[in-house]
Amino acid sequence: MTSTSRTKRILASVAIVGVLVPASIVGVSISQAAIAPVTECTPGPEAECAGADLRGANLSGLDLSGIDLSGANLSGANVSGAKLVDADLSGANLRYVNARGAAFNGANLQDANLVKANLRRADFSQSYYSCTSSYGSTCYGADLTRADLYGANLSYARLKNATLILTNLDSATLVKASLISTYLLLADFTDARLDYANLRNSNADRAIFTRATLIGANLTGFTATNAQFRSANMNRAIIRGFYGSYTNFSYAYMGDALLIGSYFLNSNLTGVHFLNAKLYSNSFTGSTLRDVRCPNGVVQNVACPQLSDPT
Repeated sequence: MTSTSRTKRILASVAIVGVLVPASIVGVSISQAAIAPVTECTPGPEAECAGADLRGANLSGLDLSGIDLSGANLSGANVSGAKLVDADLSGANLRYVNARGAAFNGANLQDANLVKANLRRADFSQSYYSCTSSYGSTCYGADLTRADLYGANLSYARLKNATLILTNLDSATLVKASLISTYLLLADFTDARLDYANLRNSNADRAIFTRATLIGANLTGFTATNAQFRSANMNRAIIRGFYGSYTNFSYAYMGDALLIGSYFLNSNLTGVHFLNAKLYSNSFTGSTLRDVRCPNGVVQNVACPQLSDPT
């Protein structure tokens, strides 16, 4: 081979399930060819794909357990049915991704962008979304705005400071999930399971919790204006410093719940059950109170008797 031919740079690429992944030949990568820079990787278990450009990639059904996709761009990619158990997706761009039925168990999605992603029936149990502020910076966690999480499993998931505006969580499972300080504006939790979830200091204005189960949930400092809790099961929930105005709680069940210093203003509490609940210094100003079952079992059309503040 001549010296001239030895100095020629050859660019090649290999097709991996519909996505072109740059191959490096004679030490030259596609990024050196003045083409859109792409981090070289072969998607698979434990693969190193940090920062990879996988826009529009077809990775459906693949085993990607433990893969490092931190900072990767998967916008519009298809990972439906893929196995992303313990994957690192921190800071990844997952906008418009199709992750229907994918398994994200134990995955790290800190600061991931899941805007308008299709996450129907996906399993996020024990996934990590939380991010921690440091050196005075503000961290808002994962962005799931308008994401479709219908029927998804997010049990034990940590979504602290996450944004779930207009997110569809209809029939989703969030048992023991951490939703501290999350933005749930206009989110749909119809028929969702939030048993023992921590929703402390979250904002759910105009959100829908119709027929949702929030058994034992922590709703301390929770805000819900113009929201829907019709027929929700809030048995044994901790409702302290809760602020609800113009919200529909009709036929909600709050038996054995602890309500302390909460506000239910100008709201509909028709048919609400407080059987065996502990009510301390709550306000029901301007609310509709009809057929309300009080802690002692008496049904009445006025606010139930309040106990003195335990503190």
